[in-house]
Amino acid sequence: MSDPVADFLAREQDVLAGIDGAPVPAAAAQQAVPPMDNGQFNGFEELNGGGDSGVDLTALDGMHIPPTRHSASTTPSPLMINSVPKVEPEKIRKWREEQKIMLEKKDEAEEKKKEEMRAAAKKELDDWYAQRAEQLRKTKAANRKAEQELLNDRDSNEGGAEWDRIAKLCEFNTKNSKNTSDVSRRVWPDAGELFSLLEKQDGMLSILLAEVDVCKAEIASLRTQVHTTDSVAGVANADTVDEANRLKEVCKSALYSAEQLKKRNEELEAELTAVKAKVGRPSVQINESFEAFDKVGDELSKSRFEIDNLTRELQSTKSELEFAKEACASKQAHIDRINESCREEHTRMANEVSRLQQKLAEEKLRSERLVAENSSVQARLSVVSASEADKDALINDYARRLAEESASRKRDASVLTARLAVLVDENTTLRAALMARRADAAHNNEQSPYVDGLLEDQRALIATLKEECALLAATLKSNRAQYKKEVKQLKSENSDLTTQLERFISGE
Repeated sequence: MSDPVADFLAREQDVLAGIDGAPVPAAAAQQAVPPMDNGQFNGFEELNGGGDSGVDLTALDGMHIPPTRHSASTTPSPLMINSVPKVEPEKIRKWREEQKIMLEKKDEAEEKKKEEMRAAAKKELDDWYAQRAEQLRKTKAANRKAEQELLNDRDSNEGGAEWDRIAKLCEFNTKNSKNTSDVSRRVWPDAGELFSLLEKQDGMLSILLAEVDVCKAEIASLRTQVHTTDSVAGVANADTVDEANRLKEVCKSALYSAEQLKKRNEELEAELTAVKAKVGRPSVQINESFEAFDKVGDELSKSRFEIDNLTRELQSTKSELEFAKEACASKQAHIDRINESCREEHTRMANEVSRLQQKLAEEKLRSERLVAENSSVQARLSVVSASEADKDALINDYARRLAEESASRKRDASVLTARLAVLVDENTTLRAALMARRADAAHNNEQSPYVDGLLEDQRALIATLKEECALLAATLKSNRAQYKKEVKQLKSENSDLTTQLERFISGE
């Protein structure tokens, strides 16, 4: 029959030996808890805002208590021989499961926060690029509008407005200009957006600092709970080295308590054997001792659980602080990128302003050249206007002469038409008389020589009239063709002169 007190002490011996580097019994070598690594104590570096205390905790953690040497003649303790396999209590198993679930939830929350921060940063960057594109579009539209207004003012024909346009082009005061913004006292083009980003970063940093303060408060409360336990001796110190030494002292005191409990257990075993030999049943004192041992074991388990919980909390706090540092670094990198883009935008705007000033100087020289050309064109225009007036007078004179000649031709044609009508009437009368004469001659079978002579004269007159009409028609046709040709030539010359005048006026 195994002793529960011996079993409990054996389990605690294994756990404490794994913590402080004590020798592990052979029977419990496979179930010993692995020693605490440096990460469990390095978490104290973050308690005071990440400051360094000046003590090498890594070297301090490497120091172990020398193992207790036993003589070869020492008889193995029955506690080591009669040890049973370690069975994890139900409470510890539930606590481990709850801690695992809590850590998984914290990891999920951290991943969710990371994704939210990435999405917020991406959204801010996209909004900045959209605002920048909108600003560029508005600037381009304003530049096009100003260029169109400049071209309209240049092409206007108002007299005496050339120097006004030149004075408008020579406006270098950006504060009074309607087309450019005041960049004389501005360092960054998008200062408002940069300030809004800095305000958001300050808000995020304040939230992270509040979470760090909450974690520090929880760690301080856990440390206070550890200090108030009965198994921990000494007063907590503010220094991180004393805190680490205190934890080691707790482990040492627990090991010493286990040794004392082992000796006390041997004494109680001897007394129990004697009492069993005498009485044959456990007495009330033995039951009370069992209860006291159980209480001490529970207190030791609670202390160990609290130490493990404190270590895990420190590790989780350290991971949260590292995450906060990474988030701050990413925010700073984002702000650096924004600053770099603002510098590039500022450089580009300065280059654009210098280019516009150079273009303005070129336009000024061009306007002066255009003024000189305009004066020469005005002189040429006056000459062309005089020649145009002469040509107009010549065209009017020629048109007047053509009209007079056409009127005289029309009068001749009307006279010829009247003569032709008279001749037609006479011809009709003569034909009627001829027909009557022919009828009489046919009736009398006689031919009068007078009638024959009259007919010959009529034929000759008709032939003469036909020749005159044909000659007059040919003359009219040739005069009409020549008139059309001259009118067409004059129209082409007039259109050419009009085109030249328009070119001179437009300045091409």
